[in-house]
Amino acid sequence: MRHFLPAVCYHPTTVVFIDDNREFLQHVTKWLNHDEFAYRTFDHPKIALEFLTRTYHPHPFTERCTYQPSGDTPWDCSELGINIRNIHHEMHNPKRFAEIGVIVVDYAMPGMNGIELCTKLEGLPFKKIMLTGEADEHLAVTAFNHGIIDHFIRKDDANFYALINQAIREMQAAYFQNSSLKVIDAFANLYPPKKFLADPVFINFFDGIFNALHPAEYYLTDQDGGFTFLDTAGRPQWLAVKNQEEMASFATYAAEADIKQEEVIKLLKELRAIPYFHTDEEMRNTGVEEWLPFMHPAQCLRGEKDTYYYAIISNSKAHDIGDVLSFAKYLKNLH
Repeated sequence: MRHFLPAVCYHPTTVVFIDDNREFLQHVTKWLNHDEFAYRTFDHPKIALEFLTRTYHPHPFTERCTYQPSGDTPWDCSELGINIRNIHHEMHNPKRFAEIGVIVVDYAMPGMNGIELCTKLEGLPFKKIMLTGEADEHLAVTAFNHGIIDHFIRKDDANFYALINQAIREMQAAYFQNSSLKVIDAFANLYPPKKFLADPVFINFFDGIFNALHPAEYYLTDQDGGFTFLDTAGRPQWLAVKNQEEMASFATYAAEADIKQEEVIKLLKELRAIPYFHTDEEMRNTGVEEWLPFMHPAQCLRGEKDTYYYAIISNSKAHDIGDVLSFAKYLKNLH
């Protein structure tokens, strides 16, 4: 049973295929879901191993959104700190799609079989799928049980192409789930604690939003549970989330502003609209008298750990996200 949100950051990655049969590599890549991941192929296991262990250097998003607090600060602690805004800044990272999330390796290869290769990749973050024949299946089961691989598929399965796409999709999601554990641990040190991460009602709600919007990528935008979603063309949608205490804080702030905006105050006090600012700069540069275009009709979600107010914002012109390299453009640039 999952106890936390699946991931706080998710985007297409590069899948590495390793098989000594060039014809198979050319054929299988034609059947991939090209709107969900990019791919790279190797027809020699030793060349692939050299690339994965020496040439390629993983740079997960956690390197840019977590930090070790300085001993000079009063809130210093041994745990990691977190810069939440840097998570959603990942959408501006043009190298994010080149990140390797999954490798798919054939078992039967000359010089080094798939299990030997995966054993040499132990400790590296990407997920490993092995392709087998009927005679090798028991070896794949043993490798899976020992944690050497994360999944295996028989090449002669009648539903092979559907299975390989599904497995890559699941392993890519698991790659980001594992990365997010570090961020979730850092979240635990925030005060007050952010309950949405472990609220099963919110988790199910988020799953429903993801399945309804079908985004190519998404990023946690703030510590209240807001997310930015992008489709393959880089068009944004937003999930804005506040709890009741945060809504009250906005209402108090608006009421105490030098310039009164009664309509905004009324909407906030009656919990009928939620304010959403995509960046800190957007909020700082917007006076309360200009808040109305940033207010969105709110719906209530009563969770087990808190009560949430949310809005789905589909107007792509509502907020300026700046220049973003979309996944569709990234794929076009590869060819």
